[in-house]
Amino acid sequence: MTTALPDRVDVAIAGAGTSGAAAAAACARAGLSVLCVDRGRLDRAGARWLNGVPAWQFREAGVELPAGDELAGGPGPFHLVAGWGPRRVVVDDHDVLEVDMRLLVARLQENARAAGATLVGEVAVRGFEGGRLLTDRGPVQTAWLVDAAGLAGPRLLDQPATAARDLCVAAAFVHRLRDRAGPEDADPDSYRRAQLLTEPASSPWTK
Repeated sequence: MTTALPDRVDVAIAGAGTSGAAAAAACARAGLSVLCVDRGRLDRAGARWLNGVPAWQFREAGVELPAGDELAGGPGPFHLVAGWGPRRVVVDDHDVLEVDMRLLVARLQENARAAGATLVGEVAVRGFEGGRLLTDRGPVQTAWLVDAAGLAGPRLLDQPATAARDLCVAAAFVHRLRDRAGPEDADPDSYRRAQLLTEPASSPWTK
């Protein structure tokens, strides 16, 4: 069943991932009427991987720190290895948490709903004109607009496109290590053998 959108809200938000859902919760708690839409299903919005997030950012945003399955690890020694090693930089003094972003997005969306925001998925945003958010389900008049749709979004506020040179691509893998002594060995050949002896672990974020 298609959910009808309200005719008018104080705040309209495009994108229901981490930024959009967090903004929706904050605005709703401030007493504003909020509509947050996403082009896909709400349970598929936002990041779908593990991400390193500094704990101070949660505190600054007034969001409880991750716990349970949402917290995948950290803080702990952070290793930076170039090529096959053996040289590396180890950072011990940090507060970066390894967070399952799928579960974080779900929690932030639930916080927004609990605060009174309306979240609707599978809504295509066409543009923003004359104080109206234009969607495939009709226009919504709004006093404020938040574009949290990310790089692939419609750029409703005429923000410039990000230059290709400023983009980075990351791939994350979770492996079960058969030979734990290998990576700790200073010999590059041993390090290479340890890399070759890894196998994908059974993990929800590798699927």
